Amino acid sequence: MIFRVLFIIVLATTGPCANADSITLRRTVTVEPSAPITLGQIADLEGQAAGALAHVVLIEDPGTLPIAGAHARRLGVSVIRERLEAEPGVNWAFLSLRGQSVWLVPPALPVEFENSAEQVARLDTTEPPEQNIMPGTIRAVAHGVLLKILRVEADDLRVRWPDRHDEFLDEPVNGRLIHVQPIGKSARVPLSITVYDGDRIEREETVRAELRVRRSVYVISRAAARGTRLTAQDTTARVLWLDPGVAPVADALDQVTTRRLEPGSVIEVGDIEPPLVIERGETISLRCIAGAVML
Repeated sequence: MIFRVLFIIVLATTGPCANADSITLRRTVTVEPSAPITLGQIADLEGQAAGALAHVVLIEDPGTLPIAGAHARRLGVSVIRERLEAEPGVNWAFLSLRGQSVWLVPPALPVEFENSAEQVARLDTTEPPEQNIMPGTIRAVAHGVLLKILRVEADDLRVRWPDRHDEFLDEPVNGRLIHVQPIGKSARVPLSITVYDGDRIEREETVRAELRVRRSVYVISRAAARGTRLTAQDTTARVLWLDPGVAPVADALDQVTTRRLEPGSVIEVGDIEPPLVIERGETISLRCIAGAVML
């Protein structure tokens, strides 16, 4: 009998503090190419312990980081964690680190990469036109609901409202209750908008808005068969305006494809999975030093 994989699993008896401060890594950050990178530049810091680490220099020269394309560099979470662990006084019992890789992009340069296939180059990166939204109107309320549901910032959402509903959408709220219910997550999502005056329904409208959400994505640069382990040569990092229903992965490198992916396609959740450590039918030996193991 062949034992190909040996696991040594240590189960810790203590977990992170419930009130731990948080370090949340941003997906894409614009930085000067030759300037040192600090934690405060690439992460959102919540809490006193996290805020005290804002000045920590993570990398002196971004040019030494792995290339994510012609202009971008990739700062991995392992590098960030290693640097923070070297900082005196850092206690992970009171800190949580969230996120994965951070793409560092120089200013005034498009996020385009030299390994892009022809199909990738044709992807639309044009920012949709922004429409003015008057505060205190039904349109402003509906826009705020979309931001919350899609979990994006205002700069990362563009909504094209139908002209025929302008009069209704630009009505002042004036103390009325406005209920907005999106129906689905397509590019042209219908919004069911109900206006209440006290306990009476004053008006109901269905407004079909065209949505675009700006996302950091990985795009396939060359055809990848099912079971392909993706490398930097197989993917291109882009920032694209997408339909809200598209769910791009946070990180694609070293993952395995679950189906054939064509050049130019955005890698979505479900298109890839972690590589298998244990193949079906293999025999393994588990040694549990403390606690219990569930398979």
